[in-house]
Amino acid sequence: MRTITRYGIGIVTGAVLIVQPVVARAAGVFDEALKKFLELDVTRRAQTDIDFVIADIILTGLSLVGVIFFVLMIYGGFLWMTARGDSPQIEKAKQTITSAIIGLAITLGAYAIAYFVVQAIEAASGIS
Repeated sequence: MRTITRYGIGIVTGAVLIVQPVVARAAGVFDEALKKFLELDVTRRAQTDIDFVIADIILTGLSLVGVIFFVLMIYGGFLWMTARGDSPQIEKAKQTITSAIIGLAITLGAYAIAYFVVQAIEAASGIS
């Protein structure tokens, strides 16, 4: 029982330590994108209105998906800590945490690809 608890605490702590820099970096990228958006003048916004709408949809969607996976990771940790040695519940918790970490990694990868594509389109079209 103690080994399982220590193992569970180690996995949850390790997951938090691994994900924390990634989330912090993503937050910095979101802040940078928001700052860029707010610095643009009104005439430029009117000319490329569809670009901003698409960018907002992508940012909002990926943000919501990231939050969902983060909540799933917390839920898996809660299941694990309340399992009290019940093997099926521990396995369910492990599967939930693993799936949440994989989903978060995929979401961050999708955000990175979307960010790269938007930057490349802006550079090609002369929008800065």
